[in-house]
Amino acid sequence: MNNNKFHKIIMFCIAYISFGVSTFTYADNEASTFSVDFGYAALTPNDDNGEVSGPGLPPKNSVDVKSSSSIGMSVNYFQNNNISYQVYIAPLIDFDIHASGTLEGMGHLSTVDVLLPTVLVNYTFDDLGNFKPYIGAGINYTIFSNEEPTATLNGALGGNTDVQLDNSLGLAFQVGLRFNLNKQWYLNANYLWIDVDSTANIDTDAVGTKRTVDLKIDPSVVYVSVGYRF
Repeated sequence: MNNNKFHKIIMFCIAYISFGVSTFTYADNEASTFSVDFGYAALTPNDDNGEVSGPGLPPKNSVDVKSSSSIGMSVNYFQNNNISYQVYIAPLIDFDIHASGTLEGMGHLSTVDVLLPTVLVNYTFDDLGNFKPYIGAGINYTIFSNEEPTATLNGALGGNTDVQLDNSLGLAFQVGLRFNLNKQWYLNANYLWIDVDSTANIDTDAVGTKRTVDLKIDPSVVYVSVGYRF
């Protein structure tokens, strides 16, 4: 990640946290302090990746990161009826990476495990009774692991191939709606967009070749859940 993007993310975080802290004196003593929710998350990556660079590949090639789904959970701290802080995680995600463009016939190239911890500051509109619409923004750190190339990829590149994806730091934004069933239980649905940019490094030691491809994954996440306030 370039320094300019990193500096923008840091400045955004400082400004947003300052906004949340500035509201502390208006805390409502009736607001719940903590809540936790569990549910289902559907992730749809962006389809705007770069070309695979390196020897022996035709122009206008690319890769697609396919949609995935997972269980999801979040832990929330309510500073007052309007401001809350949220940690969101979908712990069991794996993405399949497929060839596209002029390489489309190769099909499935690799599978990678993904962890998407995201910290958000949310503002809830608290004047609609049991319906609680909210907006939020924050930061995400995406961790890639257990990259597994397929036999198809190994065969096409001339031997056992190692695939490694760089981790990513980016912004995240969401809109959502909670519906209070009672003082403790609630239903939640939200749309979350996460800025995830990575570079896949593809090394085939047997023939001494190295290739890379820039990935602009930027998943859209639809999350539905049931939550409980403490």
